[in-house]
Amino acid sequence: MAGNLKRNSVDLFKAHIKNYVGNANFVLVANSCAFDTDGTPLYLHLQKTFFGQFKALLALQHGFLFDAQDNMRYSESFFWKELNLRVFNLYQRNLLALEEALKGVDLIIIDIVDAGCRVYTYLNHLVLLLKKLNGSNIRILILDRPNPLNGISYEGNLLEKGYFSFVGQLPVPMRHGLTVAEYLNFARIFWKLDLNLNYILDPSWRREDGYLPETFFPSPNLGSWQAALLYPGAVLLEGTNISEGRGTIKPFEIFGAPYINSFELLAELKKNTESFSGFYLTPLFFKPEFSKYQNRVCQGVKINLKEKSFCHSYLLFYEIIRAVKNLYPQDFMFTSPPYEFETKRLPIDMIAGGSAFRQALNLNLNSRQFYQTFHHELQLYSENIKNYWLYS
Repeated sequence: MAGNLKRNSVDLFKAHIKNYVGNANFVLVANSCAFDTDGTPLYLHLQKTFFGQFKALLALQHGFLFDAQDNMRYSESFFWKELNLRVFNLYQRNLLALEEALKGVDLIIIDIVDAGCRVYTYLNHLVLLLKKLNGSNIRILILDRPNPLNGISYEGNLLEKGYFSFVGQLPVPMRHGLTVAEYLNFARIFWKLDLNLNYILDPSWRREDGYLPETFFPSPNLGSWQAALLYPGAVLLEGTNISEGRGTIKPFEIFGAPYINSFELLAELKKNTESFSGFYLTPLFFKPEFSKYQNRVCQGVKINLKEKSFCHSYLLFYEIIRAVKNLYPQDFMFTSPPYEFETKRLPIDMIAGGSAFRQALNLNLNSRQFYQTFHHELQLYSENIKNYWLYS
């Protein structure tokens, strides 16, 4: 993995911080897990250096304190007495409630650790904020963070036209290969936004590199490199009545349900994933402390990754859902809305970026046949997206 201890964009920003900030009144959009290479959160340095100019912290889903779980569970805004600083949690019913937060602000600094997956809400929420700021005079500075999964591997079908939502603001595949700055720069061009958008790149990152140090922890349920690599596929379970392992110590690495027989499912999966590589499967029993099947024993499977390398999790979890659907047709279900502020369309369609994933399951296509339905558009994406790269 590429230099976890090398200088990052935050280090460069801090080295020339007076030039970047000047006399501007500013807010910081950040995760509480966003550090420099010494492990220091940027907000502490900003508060010490620019007391009076630093007007507020802006937090996205899960809240700045990571106190809220998934899907429309809100965190309250609060005044942080120790830092004499307002914290605005923007993940609310009104996702664009910015008037109070941006009052008298000249500069927005963005330092967000992302997961490299289309449905991860942080970057989608930021795209919505950029659209809201279209035509404004506020300067926006992005401290770029690497794509943790690497910048050359792509997974899944592209977002369909009619499925733009809070979990999909750009026509990209599930695993999109873009950094934070690249994603937002693509959004600026795609949505034809008039913005004063600037960025500081990460000098240590290369496209072929992942960036999954042991400190990778962008949200309450994504706390390991294994979970991060599996997430582009495992997140699809949120659209079904299969537990994705929330409420356990291994979310997105394990899955199951009370109606599943671990050994029966494991035999089916081994048969259907013979051509897959990079992992092995083991039977598992678990009892979630919260979320789906709270306090109920589930039978399921654990996915064990062999190394921090490419794992085609999207197709793997397609086969997992197909196997459960075929083995337990009386028990398996796609979940109903709402899902991330969408009240009509099925969550599985919102997550997959269209109805093609669900339709392939209903036709019982295997993963190879399903892949052929979007292979061409994925190839086109891999060529066209280079026009928006900020790293060679």
